[in-house]
Amino acid sequence: MQSSAPLESGPDDGLHAVILAAAATCEKRDGGALGRIELEAAVGANEDLREPHLSVDIDFAYQGERRVMAALEVRVITRQGSTRTDELFRSVLQSFGGTGLTNLVADRGTSEGFDVTVSFGSKIPFLSDNLLLPWDGADPRDVEAFSRALTALGIRHRISNNELRVPRRQLGGRVTADAQLAAYRLLREAGLDAALYASRIPCTQAARIEASGPDDATAVLDIALSRGLTSGYVCTARDADEMQALLSRHLGIHFSSRSFIVTHSFGGGPAGDGGPPRRGLRWFRNAGKR
Repeated sequence: MQSSAPLESGPDDGLHAVILAAAATCEKRDGGALGRIELEAAVGANEDLREPHLSVDIDFAYQGERRVMAALEVRVITRQGSTRTDELFRSVLQSFGGTGLTNLVADRGTSEGFDVTVSFGSKIPFLSDNLLLPWDGADPRDVEAFSRALTALGIRHRISNNELRVPRRQLGGRVTADAQLAAYRLLREAGLDAALYASRIPCTQAARIEASGPDDATAVLDIALSRGLTSGYVCTARDADEMQALLSRHLGIHFSSRSFIVTHSFGGGPAGDGGPPRRGLRWFRNAGKR
């Protein structure tokens, strides 16, 4: 089941206060139980992004009779403008990313492109699993650009007949946040649209950054911050406050005095079936790219 309603945040409300207000509204209107709540800022949905597009997803669950936030994700889509993207992305990766799993995607605005995933889920700390989905018929210059990105990530590879080859497994150093950012930046400098997904293992938090269009003020940035992606992690006001602080510091995003549309999904289906939250995981290997 699903219901929607408007919500106005107060002049002093932060993200956590907005979440509590949305939960109280849905709980009262829909009979008490909470499932998944989606908050969409009513202002900023314009296509030219004169105002950033802001959305918040919360999965609620119950531990006995105690209601908890099982997962929380905040997503912002905005123009690059004068944003210092390296500072922003470094903060995103260090605070909400991880080095357990790295997924890097590059293309030229089409559904085809390079896609590599490096994960360290083995009991051997320095054994990585590598998966490369190649770009058939890619321009040699793009192959070289992705090759440089793989090198930045520390992935051994070779080029044969304009195709990249990587080992399924390799021993080596762990990927770092600096390496993730360097690989991403190499792709953008080559004129490619790029997306980077980084998470911990177990996946208690994840971050995704994407930029499309020219690497200038007109580029569109798409940033998602996620926490609470495993059943053993419960989100608190601290998680919401840390997300809010990062977005306020780098992008000037605030949650006070805003109009939201609140959508509540409950009583069965993916959001209400009591299963583990999937927030953030939908970004894995560029699934559902927008």
